Amino acid sequence: MTIDGQQEINEAFENYLGSFLVDSIRAIEERYGQDIAGRVREIYDDAMDCPTVDWSAATMDSALGEIHRMLDAKYPWLSVEARKKVNYAYIMCWK
Repeated sequence: MTIDGQQEINEAFENYLGSFLVDSIRAIEERYGQDIAGRVREIYDDAMDCPTVDWSAATMDSALGEIHRMLDAKYPWLSVEARKKVNYAYIMCWK
């Protein structure tokens, strides 16, 4: 495991995140351990509960823009593919 776990977190999102984290968390824990799975869960929850999304006026597109900004600010090291997986999960949860 890398010192900060960033590589493993990216890999976990890229390789295991499907439509919903609940379906993936066990596989992430088995592959990377509870610490990485917990950090993946934290990032996922941050994205799903993005506090800057104003749902009284937000659309899917505007919400995704807010999530991008939040991820850039808090987790600038997330890979492009990891971000795609988080976005896809968000779209599926939003439906």
